[in-house]
Amino acid sequence: MSLALAVALLFTLADERPLTLLTEPGGPGVTFTFPATDGRLDTGLWFGRGQAVSFEVTGEWTMWEGHFGTSNALGHRYRVGLYGWGALMGRVGGGAEFAIGMGRTVTTDAAGQLYLYPNTGTAGMPDGAGELQITVRGGRPQAEVIADLAARGTRLTVPADTGLVSDLFVEPDQEIIVDAFGEWTMYDGAAPTGPDGDSRRLLADHTPWGRLTMRVGGPGFAAGETYRLASQTTVRVRRGGLLSFAPATGEFAGHPRSGELTIVVRGARQATPELRERAAQLAADYERQMAVLRLAQYRRALVLPQDRH
Repeated sequence: MSLALAVALLFTLADERPLTLLTEPGGPGVTFTFPATDGRLDTGLWFGRGQAVSFEVTGEWTMWEGHFGTSNALGHRYRVGLYGWGALMGRVGGGAEFAIGMGRTVTTDAAGQLYLYPNTGTAGMPDGAGELQITVRGGRPQAEVIADLAARGTRLTVPADTGLVSDLFVEPDQEIIVDAFGEWTMYDGAAPTGPDGDSRRLLADHTPWGRLTMRVGGPGFAAGETYRLASQTTVRVRRGGLLSFAPATGEFAGHPRSGELTIVVRGARQATPELRERAAQLAADYERQMAVLRLAQYRRALVLPQDRH
């Protein structure tokens, strides 16, 4: 059996009904050239949740030069999962992926940067060739979004390997907004993931591996409450203190990580010596309360009498 035939047996014949072509009027948009060999296109365009993004696509490519011929953005007549092999796909932030085909308009289900990539699935891309020309309408350059937000908040960089203990203080029961941008990887050779984490790899507590996590505690960093964030999150902090940021790693904390996120925090304020001292006191109070709670849980588990004092 030839190698080409062996790969062909991995697929089932696809229904090649075309997607609806883009017909609505709009601005000139931004046109990208996307070579198959790149494997992924970071457009640099940012969208909020519920915004429209429109596509027009021309050109041809193949995921394996010399086999099966070339295809347009609908992909080859062989399926990999739900779509043809090489079908043009997209995702905004940590939202669901969607098929683009020759052109369509999509309403985003998450906030974040727009990424485009071919549908390769388990078949991979043995030897990609050709390119697509893709015109995208909608969104804003991500750099502009970050600059606008930073003018109303504090911009921070969170490295994947070390995380960041910031000097930002929040009051108890205060509401803050955290916007996060960029990508990081959780182990050598891993696909990059954004602030929402990798939904295909869940930790023991069902948090996506690599999801941006915020803790509120004291200097040092004393233990405090934990909040799972995403590309755009509004948080009401219950106990107050200093903010710390890191990827969720759970039972896989020992893997080498790389990359970084840019975050903008709105609502917090720069800590003073007095506020740092207050954060330490809030963290200590929290730890005492947690110790009492754990002791009560142990007593119940061991069926010990409760301390009346």
